[in-house]
Amino acid sequence: MKGQSSLLVLLAVMVIMMGGWIFTSFYQAQIQESTVSEIETIFSKIGTYLNSIKGFSKNALILSVHKATSDIGTERLTFYCNDVTIPTTKQMRYELSSKTLNLLNDYIKNYPVTDPLMVIEIENFSCVDTPIEGLEQGLNDENFTANAYGSKIGISIKENNVSTNNVMLETIPENRFWFLYRNLRDWTSQEGKNFEKMVCDCFSKEKLPRTVNEMKNCDDSEWPEFTNCFREVINERAKNMQDFINDPNVECSGEPTCCYGQKERCPSSIDEQCGIGPGGTQCTSCNSLPDNELCIDTIGASSEKSYGTNEKIKNIVSFDGEPEGHDISVISFAPEEFRCGGPCTFYESGYINVKAQFTCTDKKYQLSLPFPEDRYLKFTIDTKISLQKNGINLRTTECEGIWPDCKCPGSPEDWCTADCKSVPGTVVTAVPTTPPIFPSTVPRPV
Repeated sequence: MKGQSSLLVLLAVMVIMMGGWIFTSFYQAQIQESTVSEIETIFSKIGTYLNSIKGFSKNALILSVHKATSDIGTERLTFYCNDVTIPTTKQMRYELSSKTLNLLNDYIKNYPVTDPLMVIEIENFSCVDTPIEGLEQGLNDENFTANAYGSKIGISIKENNVSTNNVMLETIPENRFWFLYRNLRDWTSQEGKNFEKMVCDCFSKEKLPRTVNEMKNCDDSEWPEFTNCFREVINERAKNMQDFINDPNVECSGEPTCCYGQKERCPSSIDEQCGIGPGGTQCTSCNSLPDNELCIDTIGASSEKSYGTNEKIKNIVSFDGEPEGHDISVISFAPEEFRCGGPCTFYESGYINVKAQFTCTDKKYQLSLPFPEDRYLKFTIDTKISLQKNGINLRTTECEGIWPDCKCPGSPEDWCTADCKSVPGTVVTAVPTTPPIFPSTVPRPV
């Protein structure tokens, strides 16, 4: 009996130990299965966030480029500043890249994190590049590429960490920024000097008042004929610009933005041509871009003719009873007969600083821009012209009177020359009377 009891006790102990081992093994298996499942869940979440962040970064890059092109288009960059001063493609690339980079980094700061156990770090991008190798061939007219570099994504959850590069290589669709730039650049190169010449034609004696010596704005209060002429030239040039682009979706317009002018009497020269103006202090600024290195490179006066006051005067003469332009034959000097000789000349010089802006709007596509911004892409260029012109309000006539009483008509201070003097007269066969009859029309310089 005693041996049987011991056997039963031993058997019971073995059963208990076997049950404990089976229970422990099963429990450990359950723990391992639970741990594997939890890790799979964690990495699934990390993968989901990685894809979400990359997708968010892609959209942020596209939105940033759209906003940057819109902002640059309204900066009124100067394409003509007394000469062609168009920003180079490199300068435009730098401007577009730097603005896009700043906007992109602002966007990614706002990435939403909904899991409180998830720690997400997105490093800023260090470079955005917009390669435009096909610009001259029009390959960037409808869309172009934008690449973003330098960002990293780090995700941590329950001591599990993942880090990866965040590089974006994207096509920016339906954005004709480079199309407008290329056409406005080519138009300015071709038509800039013509625009300046047309402004010079407005700056003439027919368009300037005799009594108002200063123009301070572009309204009609001071030099109305000049400002009207200036606006007409701008409107004509805007139409010419639109015709040059020749796209049914593009509309161009222009307007004066600044006008200043001054006149002075009797300068030392009466050159009648326009030249580069002396500058002054108003309407003189030009908005240009700096020459900076692209970040992608670091990681991978017209001719003049002068009319002096002593130049020869060609007389268009008219005599009573004789046809205009009658041939006059000089037969002899008559010392006893005298007339007044020499020109009486009045002239002014002046200068103008004028500015105009031209805007072309592309209505083919709409940009993705924050409300309430206009979603059509607009590109505005600024132009500034400073001109100096002598010989405005130029008038030349003969002295009045009979020797020795020789004088210029009107007030003496109105005349710029002192050449009015007595000279021996000439006897002409067509006019036998004494004293001689003088020309009735105004002579002109030759």
